[in-house]
Amino acid sequence: MKLLCWNCHGMKKPVAVRALLGIQGRVRPDVLFLPEAYLSKAKAEKLRRRLGFKVMAESESDGRSGGLVCFGTLNWMLLLLKYIHTIFIFG
Repeated sequence: MKLLCWNCHGMKKPVAVRALLGIQGRVRPDVLFLPEAYLSKAKAEKLRRRLGFKVMAESESDGRSGGLVCFGTLNWMLLLLKYIHTIFIFG
């Protein structure tokens, strides 16, 4: 499993999206985590389709907080969410 986390400080600019597409093309991650993405749900969904991921989990930005987005393939995301649920809920 390949996990890529990139603190991009916003994915609103085309240059950031192009850079992400380049990184994703080279690394081919199973899960991509973007803290501080500053994206609405609709824009995150558009980015998910452009990157070719099957599933997405997001927390929209709220004012000055940047929100976060996690993209992934279905199998790996289900495994990751199960792990997070176990650690943070039952921890």
